[in-house]
Amino acid sequence: MGHHYVPQQYLRGFAKPAPDAASRKPTSIWMYDKTNGTAKEVAISRVAQQPGFYPDDVEVQLNEMVEKPANEAIGKITNGEALAASDRVRLAYYIATMLRRVPRGRTQAEALVPATITESAENMRAMIRAATLRGDLDPAAEATHLDEVNQIEARFLRDTPDNLRQIIVTPWPTAALLDTIMRLAWRLVVSPGPSWFLTSDNPAVYFTAMGLGDQHSEMVFPICSRIALHGCFQSRAQDTPFRVSEKIVKELNRRIIYGATRFVFYHEQAAWVEQAIRNGGQWQHRINWVPSR
Repeated sequence: MGHHYVPQQYLRGFAKPAPDAASRKPTSIWMYDKTNGTAKEVAISRVAQQPGFYPDDVEVQLNEMVEKPANEAIGKITNGEALAASDRVRLAYYIATMLRRVPRGRTQAEALVPATITESAENMRAMIRAATLRGDLDPAAEATHLDEVNQIEARFLRDTPDNLRQIIVTPWPTAALLDTIMRLAWRLVVSPGPSWFLTSDNPAVYFTAMGLGDQHSEMVFPICSRIALHGCFQSRAQDTPFRVSEKIVKELNRRIIYGATRFVFYHEQAAWVEQAIRNGGQWQHRINWVPSR
């Protein structure tokens, strides 16, 4: 069995109910594959995982430092209890880590590596040229140093340095990312049915074109089939969970489907999920929580 990049306990909130729901944890979930268009019931232990995805010690730290503390906060939400300030911090760290721990997060980090290496090399070249202008280096020494920087840049672009590779494969979020999620106005929205919230192999989604720090940014994180968290910078947060229209439920689900790398998870086989996946989760619209005047 591999390392779960989406926790099993989290996925149980979207699972097919167990036959004896009062005494047994749900063990299966419907998995929709965006790539090949299939849908099948699968054991939760076998989804959203990959052998060797993390070092074993990182898997242990994720469980002890991230998942267990946040599970308490998620349990409060699903039981209708109010979140304390400490619960908000734990859940924010959980979401920030989720953005980093999934395959999408790793792919995004890897995509930044070439630009980071090139930027660092260009800064070194600028420093060398400035030293020559000051008279600290002669033209021959400048050429030698510039050639060394060029060689190092080319080598690092071919083979990512170990320290950068370590940053890529570990899921710990930056302080800036955690701060941004904490500053969002959170709203816990409740589906009235008949459609319920789904999740994916990339549960926390936002408009990637504007990131999370823009005044128009919005983030969606499904908590369970009934409840999702919506974060934005519009006015103040909603202190208690509240029911939203089927239209908003569908809008949030479209975003989750669009943001999925490959797999979408729901508690049952549903034609509307398959149709939404075929549509690609398009036609996304910003949600205006501030009443128009």
